[in-house]
Amino acid sequence: SYGNIRRMENLIIRIGRGYSQDGDYYSAADELKKGLKVIPESVRLLYELADCYMKLEKYDKAMSAFKKVIKISPVSRQALDSIERMEEIKNQGGQ
Repeated sequence: SYGNIRRMENLIIRIGRGYSQDGDYYSAADELKKGLKVIPESVRLLYELADCYMKLEKYDKAMSAFKKVIKISPVSRQALDSIERMEEIKNQGGQ
């Protein structure tokens, strides 16, 4: 049910943010990727994953996560803005 999926998303996000707060973005990304195997259409998990990749300066992977959000939710202004920012970073010499 939707409520169960939402609770699972919240739990995965809390675990990921716990790792992130400790500066362990690799573990946070791993937890979020596990969650996406169970809930592949989760825009919330994709945003969190993209944020981890940005902090790790893995801009191509962040861009990929944002593009998945656009496929799921084509009108996502936040994802479109993030893709634009990723392009700017890439053009300034990021990965």
